Amino acid sequence: MRFGIDRVSITPDWPTYMAGYGARNDLSDGVNDPLTFSSLILEEKGKMVFIGAVDLVGIGRDHSKLMRQKVAKILGIDFSDVMINCSHTHGGMRVSQSDYIETNSMMPVVTKNKKLLETRICSSAKRALKNLQEGSISYGEGITTVPMNRRLLYKGNVENRPNPEGKTDSALKVLKITDKKGKIAAVITRVSCHAVATGAKHLITADYPGAMRPLIEKAFPGSLAIFWQGVGADARPRQVANGKEWRAMQHKELPVIGECLFTEVMEVLTNRMTPIEKLDLGSALEVVNLPVSDSSITKKDLEKQLKEAKYDITKTCIRKMLAMKELPVDFPMTIQMIRFNRQFSLVGIAAEVLCGLGEKVGKKISTEFSMVLGYTNGAHIYLPCKDELRRGGYETMSVYDLLPSPLSPELEDILTGKTAEFDKKLNRN
Repeated sequence: MRFGIDRVSITPDWPTYMAGYGARNDLSDGVNDPLTFSSLILEEKGKMVFIGAVDLVGIGRDHSKLMRQKVAKILGIDFSDVMINCSHTHGGMRVSQSDYIETNSMMPVVTKNKKLLETRICSSAKRALKNLQEGSISYGEGITTVPMNRRLLYKGNVENRPNPEGKTDSALKVLKITDKKGKIAAVITRVSCHAVATGAKHLITADYPGAMRPLIEKAFPGSLAIFWQGVGADARPRQVANGKEWRAMQHKELPVIGECLFTEVMEVLTNRMTPIEKLDLGSALEVVNLPVSDSSITKKDLEKQLKEAKYDITKTCIRKMLAMKELPVDFPMTIQMIRFNRQFSLVGIAAEVLCGLGEKVGKKISTEFSMVLGYTNGAHIYLPCKDELRRGGYETMSVYDLLPSPLSPELEDILTGKTAEFDKKLNRN
């Protein structure tokens, strides 16, 4: 196996609009810690895949496609061989216009941010390709205590509140890459938890992933620590739970989460690693259409909803739907699988995936080990499983994604079915 790794800063040198909170519409005040893009190339027998990791809340559909096409061209590989996972930090720069704001004032800054991102991603991919070297890869899994469920049944409704008894994906999944001399070159950590510890403050930050990475790199000098976001759309860091409310952590407190994760990662690295041998790389990618639950809703129905809406953000989104020529009846969703060999596979979904759906998708993967990643090639909408859709709550609404009704429960069968199809295709030999 050959691998190539690289990291580049994507931190803007200018005050920027930030992404992750609809009500935070002014410019950043400074930088607490850098935003980065990390490149990972794996190659075996002439077949190559690229997995990028970026400190952003998400990437727009067209912009993500453009960047992945550019990387594929640089590396001379298929489009389906390129995957980019977003950490979902709510302390990063905005790279797309908000659907919630009726103004074009942010577009010059957003355009500048997008250009910065494109340039840095391409330069990182080129350096990773130039630095290809022989090495090996291994996988380990443990438990992380960081995620806490954020969907609490409170006064008859499911609300975004700490729910210590609620379900989370607590699996801490780790990949270790070593060079031909056995020295650790990269540690990749997958955690399923919103990167929102510091709340809607105005300092640029990678949030808790940015607090963990330096600790790993200090423990293994010369290594690169990479963070992949999993299926934590219904989880927040346990460290910011405050009774029935969430608190916004001060930036200086972020090392508390970083040190917790570091300790958990080190336990996996020390005791639970299995070699991933003789890579046989393969990939599959498709855009599937997820139907809405009620395609009979009309603009007259939306006009009634507009009169009853309590929040300005909701009103803005309904107005945008009313301005559409036709109301959408489905939502395009990218799903991708990258197979290392019969031991390990990755599935990435371009959405905020709740842990219940992530678990069901994971069960369709036949390799010995696997990771399911949300926020991959974008982060366009919340995707709950059927059970969570029935429970209701914020993560089951779709008005903010400009859909006239919530998604249909069929989304679970569509995504698990496509995963099973990919798995069969890539593991048939």
